[in-house]
Amino acid sequence: MTERRNSKPCLISSLVRDATAAGVLTAEHEKDTKGVAGALYAAATDTMSCSDYDPIYSG
Repeated sequence: MTERRNSKPCLISSLVRDATAAGVLTAEHEKDTKGVAGALYAAATDTMSCSDYDPIYSG
């Protein structure tokens, strides 16, 4: 049986939830949030592709 953990919501979910609760979820806020999500994705992709070539991670 797998153990369930209490994890924190992702950054993007938190940004949308907080803006919605504050009543400030505008088109500009949505655009900014998409930009943050894209930047995080790009950074994670770059990190993973670099680790493929690093002898430390090559196993």
